[in-house]
Amino acid sequence: MSDNQYIKKQQRARNKSLITTRHILILVLLSVAIYAGFYFEYGIIDDGTCEGTCENLHTVRSWVLGFIIMFGVIIAAGALIGGLVSFLKWNRNRKGDTLSTLLDNQEKK
Repeated sequence: MSDNQYIKKQQRARNKSLITTRHILILVLLSVAIYAGFYFEYGIIDDGTCEGTCENLHTVRSWVLGFIIMFGVIIAAGALIGGLVSFLKWNRNRKGDTLSTLLDNQEKK
């Protein structure tokens, strides 16, 4: 009976999801901490660049290009993580390990 409990514990540990809500919240908190660090270290960057009325330093074309680049990076990161997760699940479900091969051979005899 103790072997069965050990096996079930190992299966639960193996079937844990890769990214949990806790990981996402930690990433959000880290990004807020990094933003706060830059803000408190350097302040608002545009404060010292002009005196009086400031002009817009970026054109609409550069804003659109920046948005497209950021959107593409987010899509690419999602595709990379999704591909990695699907590859790991496919690898896990292949059942090509030694124990399943031995059990299949015993059932065929």
